[in-house]
Amino acid sequence: MEPVAFALPDHIDELTNSYLQLWVDTDVKLMYTEWLTSPSAQEYKQAAALFIHYLQKYEVEYWLMDSNRLGGLSLQEQRKVIAQLAPAVAASCLKKVARIISQDEGNRVMFEETVQELKNKYQASVEIQQFWTFNEAAKWVAMI
Repeated sequence: MEPVAFALPDHIDELTNSYLQLWVDTDVKLMYTEWLTSPSAQEYKQAAALFIHYLQKYEVEYWLMDSNRLGGLSLQEQRKVIAQLAPAVAASCLKKVARIISQDEGNRVMFEETVQELKNKYQASVEIQQFWTFNEAAKWVAMI
C-alpha cells in the first residue's frame, strides 16, 4: 500500500532540509522551527538567514523554536548567531518567542544572558521564554 500524499493548507508554508524543519501558519502568524539534527556552524548561520527571511516575509508574531538538538554546537557559535538575529528580531512583528530546550543547562543560561543583553541593546519588546516541553511552550504562546 502506497503512502498517501497530502497537500498542506494554503496558509501553511513549509521548508524542510536535512537539518531543519520550519513552517509558518500565515493565518495566525506563527512560525515553528525544529532542528532535525545538530547543525554545523555553517548550517546554523544559514538557518538564521532563513529565520529572518520568514519573520519578515510573513510578519510573524509568534515563534515556537525547538532547540533540543543544538547540543553539538558551541555556546560561542550560538551566541554569535543570536547576536546576528537580534536586530531583525527587534525590528520584526514578533510578540512572543518560546524556546524549547529540555537539557543542557549551560545552553539555557547562555541563551538567557544573551537575550537580556540584546533586548537592552535593541530596546526589543518581544517576550522571550524558555520551556522544558513543547506543551508548556505552546500553552504560553496561546495566551495572547
